[in-house]
Amino acid sequence: MQTPIYLVVETSGSNAEHDYAKLEKFLEEAYEEEIIVDGTIAQDSGQQASIWALRENISEGLRHAGVSLLLMQLLLHILIPCLPFC
Repeated sequence: MQTPIYLVVETSGSNAEHDYAKLEKFLEEAYEEEIIVDGTIAQDSGQQASIWALRENISEGLRHAGVSLLLMQLLLHILIPCLPFC
């Protein structure tokens, strides 16, 4: 499935169980309201590292595809304020 925007979110608080419950509730509500269409929550540090590796390797992949990172940053600054849930 392809979507126009992918988002990686990392949370950190003093109570991991409480933080997880809040994130899970947020994601459920966003999914029900069709703000998001799919998602995943890392279950351990290995999965977390794999997700961040995908994010961190985007720049290299775009460069190989001939996409300017400056153009991508500009598009993000334009698109994000236009999202319906903002």
